[in-house]
Amino acid sequence: MFKKIFVAADNSAFSEACCTAAVSLAQAFGGEVVGGHVYAARMHERRFRQMEAALPEEYLVDKELERQRAIHDSLIALGLQLISESYLDSLEKRCQAAEVPFARKTFEGKNWERLVEDINGSSYDLVVLGARGHGTTRPDSIGSVGLRVLRRTKTDTLVIKEPEAFLDGAGRDILVALDGSKESFGALQAALALGKAYHRPVNAVAAYDPYFHYAVFHSMVKALSEEAARVFRFEEQERLHEEIIDTGLARLYQTHLDVAQRVADAEGVPLTTTLLAGRAAEEVMAYAEKVHPWLLLLGRIGVHSREEMDIGSVTEHLLRFASCNLLVASRRFAPPLDLWSASTARWTEEAEAVLRHAPQEYQGALRLMVQRLALEKGHTVVTASLVGEAMEALRPSREDTKRMGEAALSVALEALRKEPAPVYLCPQCGHAARGQRPVACPACRQDGQAFLIVDVEALEAAAKAQGGVEKGETFDGSTLRWSRAALQILQRVSDPYERNRARLRIEKAARLAKLPVITLEFALSHLPEARQTKDISQPTSPRIPGTGDVE
Repeated sequence: MFKKIFVAADNSAFSEACCTAAVSLAQAFGGEVVGGHVYAARMHERRFRQMEAALPEEYLVDKELERQRAIHDSLIALGLQLISESYLDSLEKRCQAAEVPFARKTFEGKNWERLVEDINGSSYDLVVLGARGHGTTRPDSIGSVGLRVLRRTKTDTLVIKEPEAFLDGAGRDILVALDGSKESFGALQAALALGKAYHRPVNAVAAYDPYFHYAVFHSMVKALSEEAARVFRFEEQERLHEEIIDTGLARLYQTHLDVAQRVADAEGVPLTTTLLAGRAAEEVMAYAEKVHPWLLLLGRIGVHSREEMDIGSVTEHLLRFASCNLLVASRRFAPPLDLWSASTARWTEEAEAVLRHAPQEYQGALRLMVQRLALEKGHTVVTASLVGEAMEALRPSREDTKRMGEAALSVALEALRKEPAPVYLCPQCGHAARGQRPVACPACRQDGQAFLIVDVEALEAAAKAQGGVEKGETFDGSTLRWSRAALQILQRVSDPYERNRARLRIEKAARLAKLPVITLEFALSHLPEARQTKDISQPTSPRIPGTGDVE
């Protein structure tokens, strides 16, 4: 999962912990480490020039001032570069000792700007940042650099708040918070992979808020007039929330945990689940303080956020105030539909009764199809109408049956050309049987005595009697074979535009009928203008069963 890990190093206590974590993760997942440091030489140059007025008098002469400027510029640029390389030398030695591939990057500029530029332009699987650098403030908060980077990047990011966790942390669980978003299930994926790699148990929590509407309703009732309250039906609305919405929210968030359990079972990772009631940020925070996890994983944004949102409010709250290490997942994962449907879809008795009318061997596949259809439409209850809709989708329409018959006829004619054995064609569905007349059609149960004998040789003989055969190119580049008599009757149409339309009409009809040759009789049946022509010879040809009534 984490094959390319970027770690930002600045020689602070948290930076050292970041390096430890990055090397440990690279070992666990067979990945490589990329170390990076940003130095700000130009900022120091500007600061030096701003403070030049405070220099002693002996330095405030042109020659000496120019000399000091040159010395400072060269020392700052070279010195900061050397310091950066030294920070990364220490990380490289760690990687060499752990046999982990290592690469380095140094940048000049504003720290968070250059980090964001590199992360967005590289294919890192994980970024490791210290919660704070040298400018430590509150011990449980996150610094401005880390927060700015998180807001502007879309790569999974591990934020180190507890430096010693990757050195020890024995016996502590991995905690992941779920809210049903694809990002939270992406965090679950990462949690399961980490649990498998580090042999740690994984605990999933989901928090729903059943108390929110009480505060909203009681604030609204104070603002509503008596008449407005009657229209709003305050008491009925409140009862509706108590009886349906609160219970539904609990069931919905429990569903997220049930799906997570099935995902974990498929991965072979033990998972425990806990449903929390209350404000998500506060409840997850309190639970994390209680269990003291080795690592807390969160989705970058929540289920109610748009994809372009930088970071969700719950995630930001925990980044600011949680004391444990956090992994903010940007990866997105949608559990398979069958996992969702097994947890969310409830069937009415009427729906179950309709399903039982289907053949027993198809009921399992039909049930899965109905559950997926319900999920796609956003339904959590399957009704009889939804089952009927799924069954209609499985049952071919009359037009589909007709097209299947045409396809069967086409295959039969092609087979005839390759191997001239008699072919019996069902007049109802188009099923073809070679060599022997069937007792009954296996597709539509039509009596075999009604089958037609399709004889391509008879068609070819008719075309030969009508002056031979010529090939013509159709509108889409393929070819059709015309008897010369049919071409001659087509030429009798004097208007070029009408003649072209007639040709297209005949070719279309011939292709739909799957005819190998367009005979004179066929052309005349689709060319009303030529039926009035008296001076053209119309040689007789044998009638071909199944091709006389092509329209």
